Amino acid sequence: MEDSNATLVHWTKKVIVEEGHSINQLVHILQLIVRHYKVYFPVRQHLVQHMVSSIQRLGFIANATIEHRKLAVDLAEVIIKWEFQRVREQQGQDDDSMDTDGGTSLDSTKKSKEHGEGSSWVIEKQHIDAVLNFLLRLACQVNDLPSPSPPGPSPGEGLSKRCVLLVKTALKPDIWPNVDIKLSWFDKLLCTVESQLPNNYGNTINVCTALDLLTFLLSVMPQGTSLNGFRHLHKGVMACITTLNMKIVRYVHGLLSRLLQLFPMESAAGFYCKHDELEMLYSNIAKFIHDGLSSYDKSSLIAPTQLQSTLITLKAVCSHDSACIDRFMNVFMKVIQKLHKEHVSNSSNPSDSAMVSDMLQLCIEMVKSRVGMMQQDYRKAFLTIITALIEKSTDLKLLRTITRIIDEWVRNKMDTPGQSTSPSLREKTILLTRLQMFLEKRFPDEAELNAMFLETVLYVYRDPVLSASELSTKLEQAFLSGLKFSQPQMRMKFFEVFDSSIHQKLYERLVYITCSQNWEHFNHHFWIKQCIELLLTVANYDMALTPSPKMPHLPPISSNSIGTIPGTSGQMSALFCKLSTLPPEELIEGVDTSDQLDCSPVSKEDLLTKHGHFLDSVRQAKCDQLIKSYVQLCHNSTDLARSTWIQVFPRLWAILTDRQRQSLSNELVPFLSSGAHVFQGDCHPSAIETFLEGVALCNPSVHLRACVIKYLSKSHNAWHRGVLMLENKVIANGDLEQLPKAIPKYGVDSNEYVQDPPKYEALESLAELYSSLKEDDYWTGMWTLRSRFLETKQGVLFESQGEFEKARKSYEKAMSEAMELQKEGSIPSALLPEYNVWETHWVKCAQELGNWEAVVEFGKTVGNDPFHIVDNAWRYADWTAMKEGLAQAELVCPEHLFPKLQVYKGYVAICPVEEQHLSMVEKFLENANVSVIRQWKRLPHLVSNTHVPLLQLSQVIIELQEGTQVQNILQPSQIGRPSAMSELRTIFKTWKNRLPVGCDSLSHWNDILWWRQIHFKAISRAFENNPLADQAVHHSASSTLQFAGIARKHSSLDLALNTISKVSNAHNLHPMDMFLKIKHSIKTFVKLSASMSPTDEQKALDIIKNTNLKYFSKEQISQFYALSGVLYTYLGKSEDANKSFSSAVQLCDNLAKVWGSWADYLDLLFRQEKLPSIALSLLVCCLHACRNQGEAKYRKYIARILWLLMYDDEQNTLSDTLEKNFHAIPTSHWLPWIPQLLTDIVKKSEGVLPLLLCIGKTHPQAIYFPIRTLYLTLKMEQKEKLRCESVSAPATPSKVYPIPSSLPGISVAGQQGSVTTEKMDTSSTPQHSLDSTKSASSSSQPGPSTTSEGSEATSTHRTAPAPMVRCSRIMHYLRDYHPTLLSALEGIVDQMVCFKENWSEEVLHLLMDALKGCYETAFKTRADVAGAKVTAEIESDIARLTGMFGSSHEQNGALGSQLDQQSRKTMNMPPQDQSFQRMKMQFLSDFDFNSPGVTKLQNVISKLKKWIKIFEMKTKALPRFVLMDERCRFLSNFSVATGDVDIPGDYLLPKHLPYMVHIAKFMPHVEIVRRHNVAIRRLFIRGDNGKIYPYLVVNDSNSAECRREERVLQLLRMMNYFLEKNKETGRRHLLYQVPSVVAVSPQLRLVEDNTSNISLTEIFQK
Repeated sequence: MEDSNATLVHWTKKVIVEEGHSINQLVHILQLIVRHYKVYFPVRQHLVQHMVSSIQRLGFIANATIEHRKLAVDLAEVIIKWEFQRVREQQGQDDDSMDTDGGTSLDSTKKSKEHGEGSSWVIEKQHIDAVLNFLLRLACQVNDLPSPSPPGPSPGEGLSKRCVLLVKTALKPDIWPNVDIKLSWFDKLLCTVESQLPNNYGNTINVCTALDLLTFLLSVMPQGTSLNGFRHLHKGVMACITTLNMKIVRYVHGLLSRLLQLFPMESAAGFYCKHDELEMLYSNIAKFIHDGLSSYDKSSLIAPTQLQSTLITLKAVCSHDSACIDRFMNVFMKVIQKLHKEHVSNSSNPSDSAMVSDMLQLCIEMVKSRVGMMQQDYRKAFLTIITALIEKSTDLKLLRTITRIIDEWVRNKMDTPGQSTSPSLREKTILLTRLQMFLEKRFPDEAELNAMFLETVLYVYRDPVLSASELSTKLEQAFLSGLKFSQPQMRMKFFEVFDSSIHQKLYERLVYITCSQNWEHFNHHFWIKQCIELLLTVANYDMALTPSPKMPHLPPISSNSIGTIPGTSGQMSALFCKLSTLPPEELIEGVDTSDQLDCSPVSKEDLLTKHGHFLDSVRQAKCDQLIKSYVQLCHNSTDLARSTWIQVFPRLWAILTDRQRQSLSNELVPFLSSGAHVFQGDCHPSAIETFLEGVALCNPSVHLRACVIKYLSKSHNAWHRGVLMLENKVIANGDLEQLPKAIPKYGVDSNEYVQDPPKYEALESLAELYSSLKEDDYWTGMWTLRSRFLETKQGVLFESQGEFEKARKSYEKAMSEAMELQKEGSIPSALLPEYNVWETHWVKCAQELGNWEAVVEFGKTVGNDPFHIVDNAWRYADWTAMKEGLAQAELVCPEHLFPKLQVYKGYVAICPVEEQHLSMVEKFLENANVSVIRQWKRLPHLVSNTHVPLLQLSQVIIELQEGTQVQNILQPSQIGRPSAMSELRTIFKTWKNRLPVGCDSLSHWNDILWWRQIHFKAISRAFENNPLADQAVHHSASSTLQFAGIARKHSSLDLALNTISKVSNAHNLHPMDMFLKIKHSIKTFVKLSASMSPTDEQKALDIIKNTNLKYFSKEQISQFYALSGVLYTYLGKSEDANKSFSSAVQLCDNLAKVWGSWADYLDLLFRQEKLPSIALSLLVCCLHACRNQGEAKYRKYIARILWLLMYDDEQNTLSDTLEKNFHAIPTSHWLPWIPQLLTDIVKKSEGVLPLLLCIGKTHPQAIYFPIRTLYLTLKMEQKEKLRCESVSAPATPSKVYPIPSSLPGISVAGQQGSVTTEKMDTSSTPQHSLDSTKSASSSSQPGPSTTSEGSEATSTHRTAPAPMVRCSRIMHYLRDYHPTLLSALEGIVDQMVCFKENWSEEVLHLLMDALKGCYETAFKTRADVAGAKVTAEIESDIARLTGMFGSSHEQNGALGSQLDQQSRKTMNMPPQDQSFQRMKMQFLSDFDFNSPGVTKLQNVISKLKKWIKIFEMKTKALPRFVLMDERCRFLSNFSVATGDVDIPGDYLLPKHLPYMVHIAKFMPHVEIVRRHNVAIRRLFIRGDNGKIYPYLVVNDSNSAECRREERVLQLLRMMNYFLEKNKETGRRHLLYQVPSVVAVSPQLRLVEDNTSNISLTEIFQK
């Protein structure tokens, strides 16, 4: 081995010495040493000298590359590794890992077996010094980049970091502790800072590296060596201190901090240092700090970076002695004040704002420990700055620092004068109070910042000294903020303190909640959560959790009696036997068996034992686990907290004593009505509303005055609860008994209102709530019972029906009668509310009638009511009076009138042309919008008539905004803009599209149109000779006439005529507007014809005679003649009317309105005389009137056509006319009348058959299901008729047709008259109907032929009536035109059989029907119910019930006994077991009518109820849903590709949209629901529009009753159109809820369902 080492050394040294002059050869051999340094370790003593010299040569030559320098560093690292290896071998350690490169470990080497000279040799000190000095110098010289490199360190920077790491590694105490390091060269490097370019990135890195190394060397070098070294570094360190490069300054901070730690200065002696070597450095630092602070204070041109270097240096100086800052306190405070001003005012550049914030933070950190030692003026100024920063600063980092410092001051207990470093307790209180006021308010979402402050607050309340001081009192709001804090841990800490300060009894806590706690500090927080926590924490936490007594229990499981549990039938035993016999692999299948699981067989006893242990462990659960977790859930969920309070509070109230309840009731009224809860009015849900909800459910009830309930209802969105409470009060008082109330005597007032206020409070409060909620019908009903005057009752009833003229007269009559009675004396207080009703509602009626003159006169008599003054002045454009009224109204304006007041201010700012203030309108609009939104939030969540006033007010605000835009455009500086006219036209179009509808308030739209007229007139004046003026006149006239039409529909005929008269016959009035004026005038006079005076009649005739028709078009002239005919009709001039209609039609025969008017005229004549000629003319007019596309508007003419067919003569004149002319009517118009058309097919001739064929061609699905149902119904009737005729002698019909043996996909099973469909292959689309086309078509041709069935042995002739053949013809016609669609429809119908009721559900259905029949019989014989007996019909129904118990399938013989359970279930058969046989025997015994007493009605009813309960239990045990794929494969696979099938019932009324919704798929789940005591299947269909439609599959036994119900639904569906158009029903949104019902067979229907609806029966059952 020694020979090998000698050879290695020899050749290596030879290459280095002889070939060293060549850099390439030298690099090659040195890289060999680096790669195999472990091999050279034993002979390192021969190579170190050459390696050190090579390091110097490679590292510092002028042309050295980065690779050469890396090799030099590698050589230095090898030398250091050799030293580590030597030390480990000397210490006998085996672990030789050394990390010298950020996680790169030194390779381990085997311990040398030979302990010779190589292992113990130590490198000479001169080589060590050379290596380390080389690393130090190279670390500070390799960074020469002019700018930052791309992402990732540069090669030079990485090499520098590696050198630094090697130096720190080598200078460890166990390696090279004593090294002679030369520091003088550092000064030259540091001085380069003064002359370097600002962007010289490489030099900056070198200087920073040097400073970092100096900081490290101070910690490892002896102090004497350090002092000697730093003697020569004074100039360089000062250069780094004074530089503007902040990166260098931060490194200098670390160096100075370390230097001052080792060699501190004496601040008391003026920064004197006992070491002479540092004297000049320290004095220069002090001078630099003072000059930097002074220059920044005196000059505004100093950059923030200069001050930042000064502050960082000062921080280093004060890091070990905070008293050093006292020498600079004067100028330092001035600097802080200047920084504070710049930070708060944001006067600095955005780039410097963060720096200013950091410097402020640095200043506060330095001076925080000297506050207690400051002079009074400095102290006051500093704390003022802190307070201002808390109030105004937006920098979260700075605020966190301030909060942390205040927390340190609060926790500092050094309060001795002269020694305290923190502020006084009073100053701490001020600071904490400021934090309390502004932190949560300004930064509610900053959880970290608020948590820091709350930790301080929590410390105050936990500390016994501070909690007893005034500080705890002033921090109450902050403490309450801790109780509602979002972090559960912090919230629980606060509640722990809160809980310990309150009595632990329920009553005391309820008193505390209502009396002691000020909830105002919670503001908008839902403080019910804290109340719940307060109340639930007084529960007994040690009590074990037990299940509720109402919780359902399983039967007990015993190891010896499992098989004997009732109802188990051994299933439990079989289950345990199966578990015990399964192999272990199957028992643990799917279970992770990585742990050592016991896979031995499990016995029944072991399972029960383990379950028993589990139940024992559950019994150990305590209440505290549940309550604490539940309380935290309440904090997270407001809805849960609300429901919890509503359920818990009534129960807590019930357990209080009577004395406690009485005492608490007295405190509830002031608590609920306190002004501290004003903030909760804008919260949803409101804490007060929730509290009131809980109070309302208490039993015994809590007494609250009616005025308090009214206030809470209106202020906290508890409208409906308040109404219910007041209604209960009124009912309890008996104030609304239906008894005539006498008028109290005048002048003899008993002052009952003052003596007994609650007697009238409840009624008045309830009436006010009804009025606020716009529940006019409730309000009317209350006043009809409460009123003393008959005229009051009449007035409110007339007003509720929209008869405002009659209502106004009733109110006037009541006021006149009251004035007569008032002559006898003063008004009784009981009549004051009724007087108020007369006045307010008389004004309302006058406004609705447009009688503003009377309103103005009334306003003058009632006194100086500012709101009346403003309203009246607005109507008459008296702007001076309006301004005066607004000034008075603003002083007494309630909140609900504030938006209207702002609108009036906007009117005043716009309308007076000479005093316009358009700039102020924006402010008024904003105030009005904010107030409207706030009031909207306080209304009930469901939008109803309650929200209509606010919606109307919102429209007024929008109109004001648009009017402001118009006036801005009309300004002289804007009117000439090119876009001005286009903007005005846009506003015209908007106003045209925003017009009144039938159920709108006339007074509201009267104001809107009055406002528009102002702007239309202004536009006309501004654009006098411009087409825009004509447009303004046109829009003004059209909107006015539209309003007149609405007034006519409201029966306000005087208002309509007055409004029409305002449209002047100006020269620029458009002919269309002139025509509309005439049209509305005639229509108004027509409606007035019943009460028309001779003068009005003459006016109406003058309009017709004096109208010049030359300006009108042909269509308008035709309509004019038609209107004249209508007027003549109502005036009794029949001949003139007929001439007018004839002229109108001759002039233009394609106007549906004209034909419709003539049809109405002929209808009046036909009702007087049933002449065939009139009927024919009427039919023709109706057919022409229906040509228009608007189906709903001309639906009455279709109905009239079908009605006229009843009066057809023997020649079928009307039918033939219909057959010839129906093609001009769109087929969609006939869709709602398909049932009536089918009725005509059955009862009459084939006149409507072509019409049905035409409808089926365009709408096959609309006609197919009804015709299919009708065909099957007729076939059933014919079969029943043949069965009856087989008993008696058959009669030969005069004309017979063969019964079609089959139709596409239809068959009739006639065992019991039930209709079924042929069974289909459920795996694919049915095709059997397509294959039987020819046979079905040929068999349906009329003619005297017979067919025979293969299974019949007789040759009886089967005849079909004509209606049945017509149905067959229609169906085959549909089959030919739409084969694919009909195939899909038949497939759907076939699958519907699977949704029939099972056996138990069908029996329950029949039992319910039988019970219903018994109740009807009992009602008919209610005079002697005890002696009543069942009828024969009920006996037959019950006999049919007995047949349901197996008789139907027992007739099948052996087949019935061989069916398994699944087959019985599929075939709707009952199970055949012993329990069923017992049930059957019991049922037959109960309803054996041969037994005595069984036929009594009461006995039958009681037995039916018993069996209904039994079968209800059975049906409830059935599954709630089934899978579509298990029952109906065809429906499960149905898609749009199968067929374009419409959603069932989508065609019952024509759509406004041009498309129908098609079935995309059937959803996989079919629910089983109960409707009307019947179990029904609910399936869900997804349409191609993405919406899901639920449908009920209803099986009916009485087809006639079903068809009758469908006709009623058809009637209600059509009545909805008229209910929407009627003013009063439309205003109340009254409509019939009419589901779509589609009969697919006589006994099977699809009924549209609404899953959100619930019946009263379901509510009662729940």
